[in-house]
Amino acid sequence: MSSGLNIPDSPRQQYLALCISVKDQNKDIREWIEYHEQLGVGLFYIVDNNSKSPLLPIISDFIKRGLVQYELLQHFRHPTNRAQPYVYDRCLAEHGRKHKFIGFIDADEFVVLKNTSTPDLPSFLQQYEEYGGLAINWRLFGSSGHITRPEGSTVQSYTRCNPEWSPVNVHVKTFVNTEFAVSSGGDPHHFVYVKDKYAVNEAYEPVFGALASHISMQQVLIQHYVIKSWEDFRDKQLRGSGMGNHRPAHFWDEIEQEATEDCTDLADFKLQQPVSTLLR
Repeated sequence: MSSGLNIPDSPRQQYLALCISVKDQNKDIREWIEYHEQLGVGLFYIVDNNSKSPLLPIISDFIKRGLVQYELLQHFRHPTNRAQPYVYDRCLAEHGRKHKFIGFIDADEFVVLKNTSTPDLPSFLQQYEEYGGLAINWRLFGSSGHITRPEGSTVQSYTRCNPEWSPVNVHVKTFVNTEFAVSSGGDPHHFVYVKDKYAVNEAYEPVFGALASHISMQQVLIQHYVIKSWEDFRDKQLRGSGMGNHRPAHFWDEIEQEATEDCTDLADFKLQQPVSTLLR
């Protein structure tokens, strides 16, 4: 990420961007970008936390189009061993003035608009411009019976999710209003804001911290494909998260036991170019 202003050219780019820290997620990142571009995201800041396989060949066309700004973060060293807050703080400090909103989500998380007349995410966010940010509840997805990684896209392959009111769904991810956001809150979920400003959920109710007081996903939610297939889950265990955490084996069982409902809102989404054709 460059510290220069480099103001994005189009109003679309200026209004909404996403910032993400990734590691060894070459098979996932393209679908994530394509999906959120269709939802109205104008620019993606992607920080590669020293992936084993080069990420550039997968997203080079997006970079040439000006859709993605990419940085390789080699040999990350930090007292907290937490790449995500470090990347988020840098992204906010270096690029906050370029955008009205920046969203901070992971490559296994997809924002879904539902039951709303707004055509895209920027239009939806306009109603929250007076707040510190929009905090969106997540909903966790299981493996849908996949042991090995399926050929299809994430959103088409995984359709079994936990009940809407499952307690774990009080977790939020945040789209911050850059006018009021100061820094990350030390985790991937919440942020610190200027005095008298705070994030709200879709119903304009205050959200303080990583957990909302209750779950609200009537208009917007984040579909979190937290385990995917057993093969994907084992890979994720080995690489760890952006917070330096490693999921225990019983986490798989907990998610699978909860994933009892059918969630097919994104079943019609299709990739423009399958990632498998780029990995050959």
